[in-house]
Amino acid sequence: MPQPDKLKAVRLEIFENTEDFKKILNDKKFKSHFKEILSDDKLKTAPKGFPKDFDNIDLLKYKHYIVSKNIPDELVTSKKFMDEINIIFKSLYPFNSFINEAIRYQLSTDK
Repeated sequence: MPQPDKLKAVRLEIFENTEDFKKILNDKKFKSHFKEILSDDKLKTAPKGFPKDFDNIDLLKYKHYIVSKNIPDELVTSKKFMDEINIIFKSLYPFNSFINEAIRYQLSTDK
């Protein structure tokens, strides 16, 4: 689980830029590789400091923001592996950038 200050920074970024985050999650290329944010452990209520009536409160209840993709063994050993990994990472880039930018901004304001 991320450190509380970093998790709060990500939640704040999602809260302030919900449509941008939803656009990333709903992108056709992203969805073809990553179906959903993985989490067996979500908050039952709104995180502290966020309004309970926020329309997209479910996006803020995650305790971590992780996506995953299984790669078949036969792909790993094939000549197509590097091309496929490149495609997967390109589709992941906007999600990763969004999360990293939230944390980077939080770190810069803590100085």
